[in-house]
Amino acid sequence: MTQFPGYAVSSHMSAARGQIASLHFMRALCLLLVMWDHLGLPFVPMIDHLEVPGFYIMSGMLFKARDSWTEFGRHISKRLIWPYFKYAIFFVVILLIEIWIDLSRVHIGIPEEIKHTTLAYWLVQPANYPLWMLKALVWAYILYRPLSRLFSVKNGLWWAFVAFVLASVIGSMIGANSSRIPMALVYSGLPQGLQALPLMVAGGILMKCRYFFIDKIDWRWLLPLGLGLVSLAAILCVGFISMYKCDLGTTESFPVLFYLRTVVVFSGFLCLAEMLPRITPMEFLSRKSIEVLGLHAMAIELGFFIFAS
Repeated sequence: MTQFPGYAVSSHMSAARGQIASLHFMRALCLLLVMWDHLGLPFVPMIDHLEVPGFYIMSGMLFKARDSWTEFGRHISKRLIWPYFKYAIFFVVILLIEIWIDLSRVHIGIPEEIKHTTLAYWLVQPANYPLWMLKALVWAYILYRPLSRLFSVKNGLWWAFVAFVLASVIGSMIGANSSRIPMALVYSGLPQGLQALPLMVAGGILMKCRYFFIDKIDWRWLLPLGLGLVSLAAILCVGFISMYKCDLGTTESFPVLFYLRTVVVFSGFLCLAEMLPRITPMEFLSRKSIEVLGLHAMAIELGFFIFAS
């Protein structure tokens, strides 16, 4: 069974069937929004704050540190690094076949001459553009692992909130100065991983809050609460963001507000998702999220190649 990186079912979560259903729904929803975006279809700024950032929040909610750094390294290698290279190489092969058949119909920008440096660039950049998120997740997981232990100590929730604020400041500084970051560093995924770190911390905080409150709240309050948060998000989210390029500057002149806005958007949709029953197609899509993430850009490129006039 393939699950999104970091997905771990504890005994508590196994008993909370609605929680699993809601997070499966949210993961599938974010994945559908990613595909919608890559097809070039329009959406409102609020959705831009849910589409990719939602994956980082859910990774924080479902994070499992593992017993040792060795075991942890094996886990992220299997879940993130291996899929990255597998789908990156597969995409390059498809692209080279398209170029060999008919160069004029390839819609991804390519140089006039294909060299070994071009192929290396297509793997690092990568040409299979959705895979940038896996690089960012690797760094975010490594950075988040020591912070995740805050949730097991006394007053850890408050310390986690402090970590969220400090990490948000760092992430927003990167976003405000994205144009000055060397492209080699951007391609490494580290700046994006630093930007994702506050979202993973926020995910851990949301999971703790859910444990404390979800079973104590009358489910009928979830509808007005969710609609209220989504409505607030529609007002707050006034600009689009580009974590792919580390650019959070479109959120007015205060990129740090990106994190607050994102948490509000995600929390609103999560409240609404908590009310839903298990939706089998969405759950299936959620379980196959890595495959969909790695393959859907190929489907888009092949579709363009086949049907473009």
